[in-house]
Amino acid sequence: MHGLVESGTSAKIGAGYRTKYLDFSAHTFGRYYHNPELPTPKAFAHYKELSNADFAWVSGASATLEWKTSHHFSLGTNLGSTYGEYDENGYDLTKAREHRAMAGLSMGGMQTTNIGLCECLDIISYFGAFSAAPTTYEANKIAKELEKFDDYDINYYYGVCGLQDGIAYASSSAAVNNLTEYSDKITDEKNFHWQTLDGGHDFNIWNLGFYNFVNLVFK
Repeated sequence: MHGLVESGTSAKIGAGYRTKYLDFSAHTFGRYYHNPELPTPKAFAHYKELSNADFAWVSGASATLEWKTSHHFSLGTNLGSTYGEYDENGYDLTKAREHRAMAGLSMGGMQTTNIGLCECLDIISYFGAFSAAPTTYEANKIAKELEKFDDYDINYYYGVCGLQDGIAYASSSAAVNNLTEYSDKITDEKNFHWQTLDGGHDFNIWNLGFYNFVNLVFK
């Protein structure tokens, strides 16, 4: 059997739309074959004749739509509800927020700040953000979110990042620069410390950050 296509012309067109809550993308494609010789399907290989055509057109399309509200932006609510469920299922944990801590590195540092500090201050009081990744709230946004928790204090907010971290230094520093001026819940060296040192986006920074944070929490 034979009948390979010698030449063809193809095109692909796509479009997308993205917001904080909605992510949509779609594309369509097509290929025009010039005078192809189409092979006989294998199921009829015992026939010798081939199908001939002057042209062939193949096309298709696909699209994706993602509504991100419930999954991506309700994590704080989920954290609050599931934490309580775990407390009641045999774990030897105190329910007092004064003894609860949340920490993370990179994306986990972003979530510690955005979700833990800014959405769950009523159930957590210690926070450690190690090389907090891009999309971390900036200081003025953090201060605005903290206004929702008038009755809750922050025991400690600790952040660390390497000065040569090309991924997270900008976002980490933007989260803490002037934070003590924006919010009266944060006082430098009383319940807040921002540490920078030589290093990149790696465990040399994160191991040190975890060590320092644990010593702050369990002092």
